[in-house]
Amino acid sequence: MTFGQRFKELRLEKGLTQQGLAEDFNKIYGHTFSKPSISQYENGKITRSNLTLHLKQLGKEQTKTPSEQNKRNNK
Repeated sequence: MTFGQRFKELRLEKGLTQQGLAEDFNKIYGHTFSKPSISQYENGKITRSNLTLHLKQLGKEQTKTPSEQNKRNNK
């Protein structure tokens, strides 16, 4: 089973649509994760290593102050 297949399987086990997963993720982490991104992960167009990099970047964003995050978001 590929990463994308497992990613989709887990999403479906939770009863989430791709849009629902994106919305939940964005509410929790305050980050823009889109339905097309989820589709690309599930279809193997974006690999697990890309997700790891994405999540590491997200972790760095979470350690910034709100004013630092606003500066980035306003670019």
